[in-house]
Amino acid sequence: MTRRSDYLEVGGMDEVRFPINFHDVDYCLKLRALGRRIVFTPHAKLVHDEPARSEIQAPLFEREVQNLRTKWGSVLAADPYYSPMLSLDPRPFSALGWPPRAMGPRESLFGIESPGLTASLAIAECVVEHLTRSAGAQAQKP
Repeated sequence: MTRRSDYLEVGGMDEVRFPINFHDVDYCLKLRALGRRIVFTPHAKLVHDEPARSEIQAPLFEREVQNLRTKWGSVLAADPYYSPMLSLDPRPFSALGWPPRAMGPRESLFGIESPGLTASLAIAECVVEHLTRSAGAQAQKP
C-alpha cells in the first residue's frame, strides 16, 4: 500500500520507459530515493495479472532491462532485495553469481541512515563480545 501523496510526489509509475516490466521496481526505487521504506513480507500473496511473455516481447523486455540499469545502475548493484547469490548478468535472475557478492549489512541506502539496523548491529556486537569473554573465561577454568 502506498500513500497517494507519495505516489504523486514521485510521479507514479513510468509507463513510457517501462510499459510492461519493471514499472513497479522503478516506482519502489523512486520511493526509496525519497527516504520512504519498502516493507517486505513473505506472507503476502500478490497476483500480477499480465500476459505471458512471448518471443515478440523479448526485444521490449531487453529494452526495459537496459532502461532500468541506465536509470538505477549503482542502486541495483547494492539492492538489498536482490540476492547476492544471483548474478548481475544482463538477464536478471538468470544465473548464480560466482563468486557470490558480499552479504554484509546495508546500513545506509541513498545516504539515509537506518537507526534500527544500526542499533541491531550494536546489540549483535555486544552479544559477540560477551560470548567471546565467556568462552575465554570457560577456557581458563581448571
